[in-house]
Amino acid sequence: MHNQYTTGAAAGQAPGFELDSSGRWTRKKTFDELPLCDRSSSGKVRPWRTRKLQALSLADIYEGLALQACPEDSPAAAAASSMAAAIDAELGLSTTPDGIQYNAATGEIIEHSVERKLPTAAAKYLDKAERLARCAAWAEFERLPEGQGLRLHDASFCRVRLCPMCQWRRSLKLGAQVRRVVERANADHLAETGAPWRWLMVTFTVQNVPGPQLGAEIDRLHKAVNNLAKCARWRAAVRGWLRATEVTHNTDKKSRSYDTYHPHLHMLLCVPAGYFSGKGYIRQKEWADLWAHYAKTDYTPIVDVRAIKAEDGRSVQDLPAAEQAAAMGKACAEVSKYAAKPGDYIIAADPQLSMRTVALLDSMLDKRRMTSWGGVLKDIAKALQLDDPADGDLIHIDEAPSTDPTAEALAQYVAYCWALGARDYLPQYQRTGPTEQAERLESLTARRASREPLQYLCGSWPFLDFELAVGPGVLCPRADTEVVAEAAAGMLAGVEAPRVLDLCAGTGCLGLGVKRFCPAAQVTGLEKSPAAYRYLEQNAHLSPALIITPVQGDLFTYWQTLPEGQLDLIVSNPPYLTAAEMGALQPEVAQEPAMALEAGEDGLVFYRAIAEHYQKALRPGGALALEIGWQQREAVTALLAANGWTEIVCRKDFGGNDRCVMARKR
Repeated sequence: MHNQYTTGAAAGQAPGFELDSSGRWTRKKTFDELPLCDRSSSGKVRPWRTRKLQALSLADIYEGLALQACPEDSPAAAAASSMAAAIDAELGLSTTPDGIQYNAATGEIIEHSVERKLPTAAAKYLDKAERLARCAAWAEFERLPEGQGLRLHDASFCRVRLCPMCQWRRSLKLGAQVRRVVERANADHLAETGAPWRWLMVTFTVQNVPGPQLGAEIDRLHKAVNNLAKCARWRAAVRGWLRATEVTHNTDKKSRSYDTYHPHLHMLLCVPAGYFSGKGYIRQKEWADLWAHYAKTDYTPIVDVRAIKAEDGRSVQDLPAAEQAAAMGKACAEVSKYAAKPGDYIIAADPQLSMRTVALLDSMLDKRRMTSWGGVLKDIAKALQLDDPADGDLIHIDEAPSTDPTAEALAQYVAYCWALGARDYLPQYQRTGPTEQAERLESLTARRASREPLQYLCGSWPFLDFELAVGPGVLCPRADTEVVAEAAAGMLAGVEAPRVLDLCAGTGCLGLGVKRFCPAAQVTGLEKSPAAYRYLEQNAHLSPALIITPVQGDLFTYWQTLPEGQLDLIVSNPPYLTAAEMGALQPEVAQEPAMALEAGEDGLVFYRAIAEHYQKALRPGGALALEIGWQQREAVTALLAANGWTEIVCRKDFGGNDRCVMARKR
């Protein structure tokens, strides 16, 4: 009967429908209609949906904490509990299911409208709940050519410490950074010694602790491993390391250690090629004894030590150097784990435990640095100018350039938005636009057209034979200063292990230049500006041969802290422009910090302070080298002479202008 009264579909009828595996007719969806499916280079689907759902669950927990932090009958409690429905009907405010508040009449979004009604703790929790609800609510991807998949181009992340979405992105970022550092370390060591490093994975543990003790225990472990890294056995064996701190939470109610926390340290160590056969080799038991000593435990802690091997079981050192970083995938994943796993604090079966755990971890992990580099790996990380996974870029983390050589100017983009009903990322729009590289070039072109210094656009700039990190907020290094560095270093002839002070250090170029010519010099760089000091810190460890000590302080008062007669050389490129010169700067120079340029009406404010106050810090015969403006030779030499300096001479720069005044303590 069914066949008798059923006709087949006419040609063209029900286009796009097909019989699925269950025997039902379904319409085949196009790529433009499918939910987000972002795959890694290995083909694994990236967990965008899972992390978003976890972030929304965590937002609910923070909402609960906000409500819990308010008195039960207070208006604040009512405001917090109404966040998922309507905040204040009299003001015409409504709330979407994901916690976005808006004016029902105008559609205007209201940012944090209830915070001022809440106690401090509740406001803090509610702010994090709102940020979590909006985290990665949309994401735009570049569609790579020839079926290479998607690459994240833009998104908005909340950066809440416990956010599962942001923790996932931080983990990917740290893993990519580890691979870059390992690859660079092996290449450098291979060039120097003919052999790559050997690599160990060491996990240092202690017994579980109650929640209230977690913060102090983390601090104690960090101090212990810092002290361990200073001991002779460690220094004889280990050349560099990455430390990643992880905290796990016991949620097994049948366990005797239920609801306690286990902080432990994963460490990636690089050791010499002959480590396992040399005197520096440390056996498993000795590792445990060393850790027990520095962690000050009254028991023998568990320390897991493993030589890192490729995933196919081969020794990493047996692979070509260029392949070793990629072969260390498991080790990279181990040290780039989450600080705390979402499953340890988002416990669907026990909301009260979830709230208690989130409140504790939110407090105990706050402002604690959970990863750090050391030794040669720290030097390499600084040289690569890697940003901090905790607060750095979470979008551009591990991408490699497209393999399509024709992909030059235009790219195809597709955006996905989180759909509340579907509880998934659905396509929102597609567009054609410049590639990311083209966008960056366009941005750089616009900045250069506005006369921003080229040094800032490049992010680094050569000085002598090394590169310095540079950017907005710090004075750009110039070739004229190279003359000052060379002249200053020449004044140290015959002095063993000279002590040098670089005043107004900026990028550190002058102090590092002296160090380059006098490797035995112990150089301290003083900088007042917080913006410039960040670059000084970054440049202070350019390489094992170029290390100086950065200090943040003020030239006008720092002399009071210096002991008399201890320094061999003081160098400085202080601000020296007059007020009139500041009004006639080239556009590029005008974008450099005025704090590094201006020196009062006559341009001599800093020279007066140096001439009057810093001579006592030098040993008898100690040297002074100052960079000066091309018209300041007479004024600066007169200042020095008036304050008792001797052997005053001036040296010209490459352009034939007076540039460096040198003198000695009487």
